[in-house]
Amino acid sequence: MSEEGESLSVEELTQELLKVGTVANDRLVFMRVLETAVNDMQNVLTRVRNDVTEINTQIMLRNSGHLPVPENNSTVEEEE
Repeated sequence: MSEEGESLSVEELTQELLKVGTVANDRLVFMRVLETAVNDMQNVLTRVRNDVTEINTQIMLRNSGHLPVPENNSTVEEEE
């Protein structure tokens, strides 16, 4: 690139603009990948929270007597 104080030619400006465009495209690709990763993680967390809520609800119902306890218990709770 030319020294400070000198004007840039059209070719130099075009090259600089292409470099800036390339960097911007690279950053956009990274942002899209990270956005996808964040969305995937949020979906997984939502599913886990829903599953835990469902399990806790079933345990609460069972412990309150609203659900019959199976006679042949082989649950995770007994194994622990």
